[in-house]
Amino acid sequence: MLSSGAVRDFVGPGTSSDLLNGLYRAQVRKRILQLAFVARRLRSDAPELAERSGFLAAYEMLKECPAEQVSLAAGYPSFGRWCDLAETFVISRSHVNLPDGQVASHLRLLGSFALSATARHRGGRLTLAFDHDGRICLPGLGIVVEAPREYAGSKVTCSVSPGGRFDVELPDGPAISVESPRDTMAGPRPAGVCVRELERLAGRLELNDVDPLLRTGFPSHDFERLTDEAARRWLSAAGDAVALLHRVLPAGAAEVSEYIQVLVPLVSQSPTIHRSAATAETFGMVQMSWSGAPFQLAEALLHEYYHNKLNALLDIDPLVVGQAEHSRCYSPWRDDARPLHGLLHAVFSFYSVVVFWAACAAVDPSAAGQDRAVREFARRREQVRTGVDQLLEHAQLTEVGKTLLGELLTRLDDLPEITVPPEVARAVRGELLEHRARWLERHDQPRHETDSRLGRLAQRWAHAGGKRRPSSGACPSALQDSLVLAGLPAPTQPMTSADKVALEACQLLGLPTVIPTNRLADHAGRRDPTLDLLGRLSVVEPAEFARLASSLREADGEDGVIWLLTGHLAYVERRYAHAAERYARCLDGAPDNVDLWRDLAFALRHLGFREEADTALFNLALVVAFTSAHVTDRSTLAGLGVRRSPDDDALGNESVATYLLLLRWIGCETR
Repeated sequence: MLSSGAVRDFVGPGTSSDLLNGLYRAQVRKRILQLAFVARRLRSDAPELAERSGFLAAYEMLKECPAEQVSLAAGYPSFGRWCDLAETFVISRSHVNLPDGQVASHLRLLGSFALSATARHRGGRLTLAFDHDGRICLPGLGIVVEAPREYAGSKVTCSVSPGGRFDVELPDGPAISVESPRDTMAGPRPAGVCVRELERLAGRLELNDVDPLLRTGFPSHDFERLTDEAARRWLSAAGDAVALLHRVLPAGAAEVSEYIQVLVPLVSQSPTIHRSAATAETFGMVQMSWSGAPFQLAEALLHEYYHNKLNALLDIDPLVVGQAEHSRCYSPWRDDARPLHGLLHAVFSFYSVVVFWAACAAVDPSAAGQDRAVREFARRREQVRTGVDQLLEHAQLTEVGKTLLGELLTRLDDLPEITVPPEVARAVRGELLEHRARWLERHDQPRHETDSRLGRLAQRWAHAGGKRRPSSGACPSALQDSLVLAGLPAPTQPMTSADKVALEACQLLGLPTVIPTNRLADHAGRRDPTLDLLGRLSVVEPAEFARLASSLREADGEDGVIWLLTGHLAYVERRYAHAAERYARCLDGAPDNVDLWRDLAFALRHLGFREEADTALFNLALVVAFTSAHVTDRSTLAGLGVRRSPDDDALGNESVATYLLLLRWIGCETR
């Protein structure tokens, strides 16, 4: 847990090096733990793959290196990406079920990091392979072996020595040996094969257009391949941007220079659009397109560094928790509804932009520069304040999250006084109001359409004698707000055997004791993770799944989680009629739960009721809104002329049959 003082210091710019170094070390530790986990699982589940892919040899080489050298290799941005993918493969058991191809190729990449680490120690020798572009990268050393594409996939023996000597033994030609990648290679070598060193800005910021692990987040054609001329142009532009940042905001420049190791060049689709990005697993990397405008590049560097910075903090504290974590809300920077963590990232990174333009306005005396700086300062400040308001309204924040936003607002207020001309202030407010109005029109339109159709359905329902739920909207079951494990809300009562099975299942799946209801107003894709987790368990740990399934089949009771889990179990086991019956029982108590309606619809679809299922899936808001407000009963549906079909008898459950008839009626009314 970070102290409140450390959190306030974190906001920066000018965060203490002790705190930032601690966050950096935490990133390194996380990656090393991921590597150890992957090694442990490979040794137990797929020892042959671990040996054949070269993973074990690379892992043993890393273990022999001093901790300092391992940390340097693990701290390189692409190592985070390697660990993230390797862990994903292992958790999904791809190393067992699909061991060849992508998994083996990815595991072999560990050798590149091992050679980089041992090059600073005593040197070593490993077998590596050319990637699909005919390259071998040594991350952190900035060394690249380049060959024609026909070498793609070919294995070669590479060795490094502490003195900087690098040798490559090609399968069909003489060995390449150089004392330094910048030296001219002596002796014969195959045509098109060379060893080069990546360019660096001021000996620190690496310009990397070749590492496949850093080419993430965009299609491959969005990454720029640099010619010598393009590299020189990039170095010049980045140098100007960093120099500008040091001049106007030294504290921010110091952080960027210390913790951003790699710049990956992107291609922009338009000269008027500048692109930049950062990813959570590649701390220390920024991606961006070229610009000849130093202010634009400097702003982007600081902005993307702040994304890196926040990602490091999020590994320690989630900042946003609870049901609101999955909500969507307005963002002044986007046209779509944004998740709260996405909005938090925008607020934090654009806060740094506000500070940058405030500094520019104070430093740049030219009229043109001053006007632009003041305009950008005013616009970004209002956007950040709006974003903070949205977070405070919609997000359930941790103590660290509250302190972070509070300090951010304090620092905004404490910025040097910048005189914003009234016409600029009016233009900024007008722009934001117009954006908000467009956003509301776009995102409220489906609600207006639903309200219109809902009104017609409600009128027809009332005319047929149908009843409304109480005006409070309360549902007749404890399932209204969440599915809660029986016994836990009242721990003094003894737990039934069904309760114990539910508790064991939740613990095995890593579920909380409360599974929140997903309502329309939450704008959440899905909140109930149990179906996905059960399906995953059936693949990853089939023995554990079989044991849990046996317990769940024998469990019975009035516990909502038991109903839900047994429904999901039936769905995973393709017993769709039983799944539909369990989902219907849950819906009786929680008709406003979007997730349950989706689950019922897919179960019905598997049973052959495609039209009724599609009515629920494609008119979800209408179905949920109607059933939340009205008591569903067979007599009213009969009065509306809805008839059963012979196929309905296969369901064998009155509750499911009632929901099926309701969907049939809504489908007819909305065509």
